[in-house]
Amino acid sequence: MVARALKIVRESSWMLLPRLPSAGAGYGKSQMTRDALAGLTVAAVLIPQSIGYALLAGLPPVHGLYAALFGGIAGSLWGSSRFLATGPIAIVSLLTLTAVSPLATPGSSEFIALVAALALMVGVFQIAFGLFRAGFFVRLVPLSVLVGFSSAAALIIAVTQVPHLIGVPMSSGEYTFTLVKDVISHLGDTHILTFVIGGTALAALFIVRRLHSKLPVPLLLLAAGIFFSYWFDFGSQGVALAGTIPSRLPLADIPSISIEVLIVLAGKALVIALVGFMSAYAVVKEIAGHTKEQVFADRELIGQGFANIFAGLFRGYPVGGSLSRTAVNYEAGAVTAASGIFASLIMVVCIVLLSPALAFIPNAVIAAIVIAAVLQLVDIPHMHRIIRVSRVDGAIAALTFAVALLLKPDEAILIGVIVALALFVNRMMRVGVVRVGIDARWNVLRAIRGGERSSEEIPQTLMLRIEGSFFYANAERLVEQMKAQLERSKATSEKGIRHLVLDCSGIDFMDATAIETLEEFRDELVARRTMLYLIYPRHSVRSVIARSEILKNVRMLRNIVELRSTCGSGTSPPSPRFGVAS
Repeated sequence: MVARALKIVRESSWMLLPRLPSAGAGYGKSQMTRDALAGLTVAAVLIPQSIGYALLAGLPPVHGLYAALFGGIAGSLWGSSRFLATGPIAIVSLLTLTAVSPLATPGSSEFIALVAALALMVGVFQIAFGLFRAGFFVRLVPLSVLVGFSSAAALIIAVTQVPHLIGVPMSSGEYTFTLVKDVISHLGDTHILTFVIGGTALAALFIVRRLHSKLPVPLLLLAAGIFFSYWFDFGSQGVALAGTIPSRLPLADIPSISIEVLIVLAGKALVIALVGFMSAYAVVKEIAGHTKEQVFADRELIGQGFANIFAGLFRGYPVGGSLSRTAVNYEAGAVTAASGIFASLIMVVCIVLLSPALAFIPNAVIAAIVIAAVLQLVDIPHMHRIIRVSRVDGAIAALTFAVALLLKPDEAILIGVIVALALFVNRMMRVGVVRVGIDARWNVLRAIRGGERSSEEIPQTLMLRIEGSFFYANAERLVEQMKAQLERSKATSEKGIRHLVLDCSGIDFMDATAIETLEEFRDELVARRTMLYLIYPRHSVRSVIARSEILKNVRMLRNIVELRSTCGSGTSPPSPRFGVAS
């Protein structure tokens, strides 16, 4: 097992090397110009979102810019997609706040250090998963959990931004109902000018969205907010502003965090690593549907891992793949992942040259941008479709949605996945055993449904098929079903049942428990002078059977011809001693 794991890591190690986005034949001035223009367009969306999502994560705005800058460069160099825009995203920002706020006051130096450490841990988890080719883990989180979680997270994010929007104190509560209660209790303290600024910005965003305009409205709102804030001195009138933003780039630094705190953060980091990757992978698959670009889940895991490590090293916070910015990048005509690097270079200019101006941004404008962005994640029509297709999946989506609102978002994901897996195992346990007969026209075995008797049956022979996986969770139940079928057949057969043929063509998986349970059943059959036969196992099941010892006392039939000759020939069944362990 260890040797195999080391071999997998060795074979995956090439993914640790960055790739040059512009490498390849035909990349010249024209392609570089298109990438640069796409990067500029993405930056117009990235700058306001980075500032807003940093505020959502409980951080000063500049840390969102750091995460966008360094996370974006690493994501472009190590990721698999030419178009994926990596950086701060709403859901990961919310999870960051809920993970670290119980340990430190949001905005404090301790909080900033913990958030950077969290990003490093997220990156390490993602790179480790990528090296071990664990990209398939993303399939463990069903769509119903993602839709329920995303919709609830959007509402939670909107609620957390309301205090910024109306100028009241931030709630220190950990649960949504506490946040709502605190906001309602402070409505009488609303700062009128802040409310007017935030309300105007929010209205402008929704109006322009209704008009389907392609104007970079969030960026224009930031510019307008800076201008009016400076001209009318909003700060002296009680309007909360972004505040001082350093005009220099940070040096790489690993935060000094105690082992005890790291252990506390590990579980949170694992959830964020999973959610962040699922976000990026979903975006990559969505874009690949248009570009026909090949998707490499493990490579993308490593790309997101390096993006988070770089974000953590340079005082940022956990990042993920953004659907909105990726769509902008693709529609703007990006050719390679170099567009992401160009967007990051524009962030450098923003930090170095524009930081004095960014200090005048009203928090209400940032809150309006965040609210307008995240409310698009509330996908009620999608939830309706899920409920219409499958009530079970609809119930999982509703449960995840409710838990996220009533408890915490990260707990909602875990509970949703656990419930989904439990229901999956329950469905696997409900695999049935059906009676089969010989279809003489095609010389194959086919199920006998209800009172149907069109299929040929061999005297004193019961033929059964297991339709699904045969494993530890359902092994005893399936054997009980076979026993029940055997008793019913004996009751209707004058001479009893001497042969039981198990059609294995429907078994897609078989484990050791199933083999042992089948061996015990064989021994019971032998004691009753009934012989057990197996026929038509799939290759994967055949290899499991071959590695066991069951074939010492159970005959494998090759085809229908051999089945007829063996069970229809009047061959004597084995003695009671045959195959029974002493």
